Amino acid sequence: MVIKKTVVSLFIVGVALVGVVSQSHAGGTGGAPVCQVVTNNALGGANIIGSAAITVENQSGTSGDVDAMLRLRYGSKEDVFRAHIGGANLISPEEVLCQILQSNGGQGPLNKIGQPILSAFSLGATTIKFNNKALTGVSFETIAGTGGLLGGPHSSGLGEVTLYAQ
Repeated sequence: MVIKKTVVSLFIVGVALVGVVSQSHAGGTGGAPVCQVVTNNALGGANIIGSAAITVENQSGTSGDVDAMLRLRYGSKEDVFRAHIGGANLISPEEVLCQILQSNGGQGPLNKIGQPILSAFSLGATTIKFNNKALTGVSFETIAGTGGLLGGPHSSGLGEVTLYAQ
């Protein structure tokens, strides 16, 4: 039986869920993850746009292993970045995105030659942030036949992302 999960219709209603959390894995205490600026307005700085494909494996409650691939572009440059996070906190899609942006020792996802986003696009910024409208069109579904011997259920999703280099 194929069980469809909107594990991350969280991506659409995630902002409401974040307020319930008392401790953010990304380092905050309650409220939105530290990477997120709670506003619908553009944040200024360089606009980096693209798509994110995320797979959650070995999910157990609000924990799971995350594999992320981001296809991003800034101006005329385009690149693909990857990250893996073992034991990620799955409390909201924004929290997952924040963990992806802080992966690899704080560098964030890396391209095929090991460059983080800001270096690959030659941006002099020091941080990447996102707002309430950063994630759109996300649909997560449980992958049929996963779980059991493979660990917890596996889910995958795809959506559009807008990041701001500051």
